[in-house]
Amino acid sequence: MTKVFETLDERFNNLFVGTAQLDKLYTGCRWAEGPAYFAAGRYLIFSDIANDRLLRYDEANGSVSVFRSNCGNPNGNTVDRQGRLITCEHKNRRLTRTEHDGRITTLADKWQGKRLNSPNDVVVKSDGTIWFTDPTYGILHDLDGIKATSEIGSCNVYRIDPDSGSVTAVITDMVMPNGLAFSTNKSFGYEGEAFIAQFGDMAPNVGKVLSPVGFKVVRVNVHNGVIRDFAVNKGKRNGPATWLKKSGLERPVSVKFDPKGEALYVVDFGVVRMTDKGPQPEAKTGVIWRIIKE
Repeated sequence: MTKVFETLDERFNNLFVGTAQLDKLYTGCRWAEGPAYFAAGRYLIFSDIANDRLLRYDEANGSVSVFRSNCGNPNGNTVDRQGRLITCEHKNRRLTRTEHDGRITTLADKWQGKRLNSPNDVVVKSDGTIWFTDPTYGILHDLDGIKATSEIGSCNVYRIDPDSGSVTAVITDMVMPNGLAFSTNKSFGYEGEAFIAQFGDMAPNVGKVLSPVGFKVVRVNVHNGVIRDFAVNKGKRNGPATWLKKSGLERPVSVKFDPKGEALYVVDFGVVRMTDKGPQPEAKTGVIWRIIKE
C-alpha cells in the first residue's frame, strides 16, 4: 500500500511512478466525462452528464464552478484548432461549438435528414476535420437524455469538413462506438488510423445473452473503412471479463494517446449492471490500461 495506490497484483508496480501524487479535484458528479483542457486560461471543462451541466476547474486557484447548465446532457468535449469548445450533447442529439463570444453553433444534428442518436465523443485532427461517435446511449433511457427510437437505425462515426461543414458517415453500423483517438507516431504503428473504444451492448442483466457484442478496442483504416480488433479478451466467446469469468477488458469507454503518441491509454469503465432505472456502475471496478509497443 502506498499513499496513492493499492497494489493487488505485484506486476502493477512497474506501471506507475511511486512518487507520483494523485489529487482529487472534485467530487459530486453523477456521471463525470469529457475533460477538455484550455492551456491559455489554465482551466478544464468537463461534463456532469446526468446532472445536465458543464463544470469548470480553475487550475490557478483550484475552484470548480458551473460553466453551463441545462445544456443537453453534455458528454464528450474537446478543443478545436482555434481554441473553441466542441461538445457532444445527448439530450439535444447534436454536436456544438462554443464561440469565443459565448454563442453556441450547431455543427451537426442530422445525417441524411434524420436526427443523430446521441453524440458521445469527439476529436479534432491536425487537418481541422472533426470526428465524433454516435451510439444510442442517450436515447436508451431518460437518465442522461430522452428515451427514443433511433431514426438512423445504426451507430456511426462521422467526420465534419472544416470548410464546407458537410457531415460524412465514415464508419457505419458499428457496435456502440465510444471514445476515439488517432495514432500519430510511426513507432507505435498504424499511423493515421482511428482507435475506437466499444463500450459494449446494453442488454439488461437478466436472461441469457447469447452473443454480447463490443467490449473491446478496435482500429479503423479511415480510408477504406476496414475495422480490425486491436485489444479484445482472449477466447472463442466475446464479452466483458466478468461475463467470461476471466481477467481482461470490461467496458472500454475512452482511448487516448500520450503526447508523444507512444502509448495508448484505455479507460475501462468497469462493471455495469443494467436495471429498469438505467445503467448502474459498480464502485471500484474501473481500470486504466496502458498499451505500448515492445
